[in-house]
Amino acid sequence: MIIGLIELYEVVIGMGVVAGVAFLLYSGDFVVVHRRFMGLIALGTGITVVSKVIFLMYWPAGIQLTHLVFMLFLTASLYSLIVGYPTEKEQWFRVLFPR
Repeated sequence: MIIGLIELYEVVIGMGVVAGVAFLLYSGDFVVVHRRFMGLIALGTGITVVSKVIFLMYWPAGIQLTHLVFMLFLTASLYSLIVGYPTEKEQWFRVLFPR
């Protein structure tokens, strides 16, 4: 029962993350440089939250699979951050990785 409460707490925190990222992306008050990165984080968190609730109701033993889903989205968002922005043109990148 304690594990279920911890997972429900993570669901509430995840909903807060999704709401915060959605506010940043669509409010127009903030400058968001990497929209794809933020969008993938919000999408991954949202899918994780929904899947945690479904797993808690139907298959509590498989709830650890939701962490894998979030890690895959986190990896995809970091990849989009690296590929989507020309980091090789930055001075710090040239200092760290000389050719």
